[in-house]
Amino acid sequence: TINRQENERAESLMFADPVPLGKLFMETHVLKILFPPSPSYHDFMTTKRPRSAAILKLCESILFADIPACHQYLIKSGISTSKCNPQNWATTLLSDCIMFIEHATHVLYIPKQPSSGQRYLTTELMKKSTKLQHKLLISWLAETSSKNTDLVNNCSRNHPLTNEIILETIHRRIISSLVSNAQFAKQDSLSLAALSSQLLFHCHTATRLRRNISTLLIRVLLRFRKFGVDDRQFNYEVSLQDQNSLVHRILQELSESTLWKPQLHDSSKESGSKRKLRLKPKSPSCGYSMDDILAIIPLLEALSQHAHTYATYDVNGELSQQMKCYWEEVLTNNGKDSFAKDDNFLKMMILTYLSTGALNTSSTIASYLLPLARDNVSASLSSSKFLDSVLTHIERHLNNAIAPCTRRAMVKKHACTHFLRNLAMLKGGEWSEAQVR
Repeated sequence: TINRQENERAESLMFADPVPLGKLFMETHVLKILFPPSPSYHDFMTTKRPRSAAILKLCESILFADIPACHQYLIKSGISTSKCNPQNWATTLLSDCIMFIEHATHVLYIPKQPSSGQRYLTTELMKKSTKLQHKLLISWLAETSSKNTDLVNNCSRNHPLTNEIILETIHRRIISSLVSNAQFAKQDSLSLAALSSQLLFHCHTATRLRRNISTLLIRVLLRFRKFGVDDRQFNYEVSLQDQNSLVHRILQELSESTLWKPQLHDSSKESGSKRKLRLKPKSPSCGYSMDDILAIIPLLEALSQHAHTYATYDVNGELSQQMKCYWEEVLTNNGKDSFAKDDNFLKMMILTYLSTGALNTSSTIASYLLPLARDNVSASLSSSKFLDSVLTHIERHLNNAIAPCTRRAMVKKHACTHFLRNLAMLKGGEWSEAQVR
C-alpha cells in the first residue's frame, strides 16, 4: 500500500510540470537542425559553423540540467500508455541526444573565422581544438563535471542517466572517428583513447573517474563490430588494422604509465608537480587503492583477449618481453621470483591479469601459451606439468601474501585466485586429485 501511494504521488508530480521535458525536446531539435544526422569532417571544417560557446552551453544544459530534471519522464514514460510501445519515444529522444551532442563536440573550441580569406582550418589549429575537445569530454566524466554550478546544483557527481549519456557520446565519437576516412578522423579517435588511457593508468586519478574511463574503453573494445543508434543503425565495421591500432595505443600508454613504471611516480613527487585529479591522496606505498585496481582489472582482461587473439602484445618490445620472462619463471620453476620484488609488484599484477584475460580466448593450453611463453619453454610442455608449475607459483605467492594484511597482499591474493578460477575452466587440462587439493 505504501509503495502504491508513493508511485501515485511520483506520477502526479511527474506529469504536473511538463516544462523540463518540453525544453529537452526543443533543445534536441535545435541540435538536430544545426548538426544533420550524417555530418562530415568537411562540414565541420568550413567557416559555416555556429558559435562554439553557445553550443557548449547548450550541450551542458542538456546533460547537467535537463536530463536530470526529466529522468522520471524517461524512466516511467509508459505508465499511462497502452496501444504502442511506451518506451519508443524515450529511447529515440535519448539516442538523438547522444548522436547530436557527439556531432556538436567536433566544433567546440574552433574559431568561427580562422583567418581572413581562409576557408579551412590549419592542421595546427585543428589539433589544438581537438585536444581541448578531448579534455572537455573527459572532464564531463569527472566528479565535478561543469564549472557552471547553476547547471549541476553544486553536486560533485553526475546524475546516473547523464553519466550514461556521456559515456555513450564519447564511445560513439571514438568508434565513428576510427572508421572514418576523413582527414584528422583516425587521429582524433586514437588521441581521445590515448588521453583516456593516460588518466586511467595514472596514480593520481580519482577512483570514480578511473572507473568511468575503464567502462568507456571496455565498451569500445567489446563493441567494435556493432554500434547502433536508434532506428538509423550506425553499423560500423571496424577493420582489424584499426582495431589493432587502438589496442596498441592503449597498451602503449600502459607501458609508459606509473602503473607499469612506479619510478615515474617517485620522480613526479620529487619534481613537486601537482595534479587536481583526485579528492584525497592515496597510500604512498604503490599509489593505487584496491578500488583503483578493481577498476583497471576488467580493461586489462579485455585488452588481453584482443591481444592474445591477434598476437599483438608487442607494442614497443617491453611488454612482450616481460610477459615471456614472467611465464619462463612460472613454467621452469627455477626458484627465481624477480616479479615479487617491491619495485615489480604492480608489474607482476598487470602480467597476471593480462594472462587471466587470455584464458577466455584460448581453447587449449598449447594455444594459450603460444603468444605468451618462449618457444623453448612451451614446446614440450605437457598439460600436467603446466598445471603443476602454475599451482606451485600461485601457492608461493599466496603463502607470501597471507601474513601481512595489507592492500598489497589483498591485490596479490585477488590476482592469483582470479587467475586460478579462470584456469579451472580452460579446456585441454585434466586436473589430478592432488592438484585439486
